[in-house]
Amino acid sequence: MLHQGIADFFRDPSYQVDSVAIRNFRETATGHQLLVDLLLFPLDKESFNQTEMNSAISAFSTHTYDPPEIFGPYIFRADQYRPFSGGSISTNTGIVIGAVVGAVVLVMLLTIAGIYGLRQKKRAEKATGQNNPFAKWNQSTSSVDAPQLTGAKAFTFEELRKCTDNFSEANDVGGGGYG
Repeated sequence: MLHQGIADFFRDPSYQVDSVAIRNFRETATGHQLLVDLLLFPLDKESFNQTEMNSAISAFSTHTYDPPEIFGPYIFRADQYRPFSGGSISTNTGIVIGAVVGAVVLVMLLTIAGIYGLRQKKRAEKATGQNNPFAKWNQSTSSVDAPQLTGAKAFTFEELRKCTDNFSEANDVGGGGYG
């Protein structure tokens, strides 16, 4: 009865209401008043604009709507209505554009960092190859193993004396002149 009365009231084309829903029926602890949540759905669109919402609110707050006598007088309390259609498209568009631009910049920076990293890796490999005298030693084509270097060879005093014929003057390197 209440639902049909409200639905009939909003059939007036000036309200632009497609359908009405009433839910959450309850009674107040004092005064035995009926409390309901009234949901209004706009005609041929997703949400009401500000003018349409004000018109629907005004119908209840000025008591233009007259409920059946069984319910008695009512008190209207409007909850906040959030989804207005005006201005939301440009806000969403700005957010989407900002997100896309940010993603493109991030991808470009990651690409540049990746290219820089690969170049640095190639430079490091090239420098390692130039500093290693056996880097180009190919054991598959050579029958000789690469020499195993362990550092500078240390000779004992006895070995030096034996090799130089007891430090003979004949073995003096760098002595003498050119003529």
